[in-house]
Amino acid sequence: MIGFHAEEWSRRLTVTTPEHVELRFETAGIGSRTGAQIIDLLLLLLINIGFALFGMLIVELLPEGAAAEWTEQWMVSVMIIMFTLLNFGYFLIGEYVTGGRTVGKRVMGIRVIQDNGRPISFLASAIRNLLRIVDMLPAMYFVGALFSFLHPNDKRLGDIAAGTVVVYEQGGERRKRKRIDKMLLKWRPMLPDFTLEAWERERINGDEWALLSGFAERLPYMTEQRAEKIAQGIIELLAPKLGLMEPWVEALEAAKLPPQTSSLPRRGDPKKKPISITWTLRIYELARPDWEWQASIGSTAESP
Repeated sequence: MIGFHAEEWSRRLTVTTPEHVELRFETAGIGSRTGAQIIDLLLLLLINIGFALFGMLIVELLPEGAAAEWTEQWMVSVMIIMFTLLNFGYFLIGEYVTGGRTVGKRVMGIRVIQDNGRPISFLASAIRNLLRIVDMLPAMYFVGALFSFLHPNDKRLGDIAAGTVVVYEQGGERRKRKRIDKMLLKWRPMLPDFTLEAWERERINGDEWALLSGFAERLPYMTEQRAEKIAQGIIELLAPKLGLMEPWVEALEAAKLPPQTSSLPRRGDPKKKPISITWTLRIYELARPDWEWQASIGSTAESP
């Protein structure tokens, strides 16, 4: 059986202020952060192209001669400096001035805050964006994505050094639910048709729901082999509590796979039904309305 730590999957961040007020956030995952990064980079690309065309136009309009050659060299140097400042300053100033929301983050409904729940400071923004160079290595933000995937609060290296974290805003939570809905729609034809009574669903505690919801959100970004191994561990944890052990074993036998290797793909098994994933998603689908209702009641109670 695979061991789990619920806090690694919950994406919940609770901060206690000096006034002893608890602030609750949900950290943004790779999908939302990648979407925001793509939007920001595309915007920067358009700005860079426009700036380069403007500089080339000025150079073309210069009269010929020795002075023009010197001016052209000077313009190239200025443009290199401006490109550097623009691409670094966009994230640095953009996050600091707008309260941690660049254009891409605003579109995706996420923002950067400090670990203490306060808006990002100039120093913190400078540190996290200086280390963006390291997070980009060796290409396509590989280091940053790796740190974000493995860190319990989805932090990249720059966030760890700066003491910052990227969280969902209220609108971002709605977008996340829509993404999960689309994912469930894709998997629904393969989901088993078992049901759970209300008293059975009540056996799922907060940590176990964190496992289920974290798995559902991260599923699109995992390989099927990795997802099956994690899902098998969740099923082995929940099936005895929910009275599903017998149908689970029957499903394994029907799939002609021994329980101990049910999640491991075998060469030569074309289109093997990912049984552990489908069972985990079915439990998530059944438990989701109850937990979303509890979350809505909690948010209403906390509202002034």
